Amino acid sequence: MKTSVCLLIVISCLLTTIDLISAEPAMPDSIVRVGACRPLGWPWGVVVKGNYAYVATRGYLSVVDVSIPSSPWVVTNFDNGFGPLGISLADTLAHINDGGRYSVVNVSDPGNPNTVGSCFVPVLTEPKGICTIQTNAYVAASDSGLQIVNASDPFNPFIVGRHHTPGRTRDLFVTGSLAYLADGDSLQIIDVSDSTAPFRVSAVAMPRLCYDVFVVDTLAYVACESSIGSNGTLQIVNVSDPGNPSIVNSASMSGDPWSVFVSDGYAYVAAADYWASSKDHERQVGGIRSESLGLRADVEGGLRVVDVSDPASPVLVASLDTPGDARDVFACSTLVFVADYESLLIFRHFSIGVEENCSRGQGTAEFELLQNQPNPFTSATRISYFLVSPTHVTLKVYSTAGQLVATLVDKDQGAGKHSVWLEADGMASGLYFCVLSDRVSGTCKKMCKVR
Repeated sequence: MKTSVCLLIVISCLLTTIDLISAEPAMPDSIVRVGACRPLGWPWGVVVKGNYAYVATRGYLSVVDVSIPSSPWVVTNFDNGFGPLGISLADTLAHINDGGRYSVVNVSDPGNPNTVGSCFVPVLTEPKGICTIQTNAYVAASDSGLQIVNASDPFNPFIVGRHHTPGRTRDLFVTGSLAYLADGDSLQIIDVSDSTAPFRVSAVAMPRLCYDVFVVDTLAYVACESSIGSNGTLQIVNVSDPGNPSIVNSASMSGDPWSVFVSDGYAYVAAADYWASSKDHERQVGGIRSESLGLRADVEGGLRVVDVSDPASPVLVASLDTPGDARDVFACSTLVFVADYESLLIFRHFSIGVEENCSRGQGTAEFELLQNQPNPFTSATRISYFLVSPTHVTLKVYSTAGQLVATLVDKDQGAGKHSVWLEADGMASGLYFCVLSDRVSGTCKKMCKVR
């Protein structure tokens, strides 16, 4: 009986008290901003490997140390002589779509990257997509469709195959012998088993222009633009039979969905700002915005999170507007990295009702956060935790909107059990997150305050 009552209280908090500042209604998951940094140029594409984020900024390849997510810092801004838009990694080489040129950069020393080789790729507008499989690089080339580059000798890459598409290929995803192209108003499926002679297998029409695609098993997730600012969509396509793809369902969101990354049952979408046409300015998708115009987006973009654990019933579970113009997204464990036009943002996604304990890192945990007592609480609650060894820890409380409510601990502490009281005066009724972290990992518990 007590368990049922507690569950009802938590559900009530989820439905009535979450105050998420976004373009969508409040949702039951939460996005908490962890850190940010400002590389040179306009962050446009991002990929993360190990302790580093590699950011294509239209002017530089920026390497960012993210080993401490709360304090990312730019290791170097490398000028490769072109304008990096999209990036993929293979071992110690970064393969870059420069929007007219494909280039290979050696990043074995993250602080001292150097260009190895490059080749011309015919492009009229600004695509971003690039995917590297073994010795081939698959490049989205806009009006020129798909271009396949042989990079077996990274010092002398060259185009070995191409496939012209009916639209403009802006991004792509390659898996097995198939390439999935976000190609204007359709998703094109191309057989690339013979890199010298790729051919079209099939296609499926999209409701609006599509900008990115991510494939997991037999499902393709496609990011499609909005027509009025509030009806951007994530389309889910069944590709179990590549010759006969079909749309399963979709999730709507505000902004212009520009990029999608799928991980652990969630689709993370970078939604660019939506600019409507008017007598004062034309709607602009992509490109560098003129700061001198002093214009504001009609609808702010940002990070959107869609629960796709049931592909037939996708649900938008979290939405957060970002200060810039979200262009790309990469997810790793509970961390989400967003190339936000003006900065690289790092968020942590907390999924409610899935796991009580959210953590990042590998190996044996260096600490354990206990459930606060009492929970739910009214005026105060006690929070306890164990440390395996001496370390610097922070214990913070966040709202479901990602706003910092209280910093309870921020100091070096010895091994053993520690406790602290959270005084709830002034806190609104609802759901909160208690986050315990050291310099490399974190764990959280959900808490519910009631009147």
